[in-house]
Amino acid sequence: DLREAADIVKGKKVSKDIKLAMVVPGSGLIKRQAEDEGLAKIFIDSGFEWREPGCSMC
Repeated sequence: DLREAADIVKGKKVSKDIKLAMVVPGSGLIKRQAEDEGLAKIFIDSGFEWREPGCSMC
C-alpha cells in the first residue's frame, strides 16, 4: 500500500489548504522497509509527516 501511495504522490506536493497530512506505517518492520526503499523520503518531500507506527495518530 505504501509503495502504491508513494507512486501517486511522487513529485507532487500536499495542498497548502491541507493543515495536516501524515503517513503512519502499520508496524516497525513496515516502517524500516519503507525507509530502506526510499518511500519515506518521497512522502516527506511531498509534504507529509512520516510518523511512528502504532498509535501515533492518536
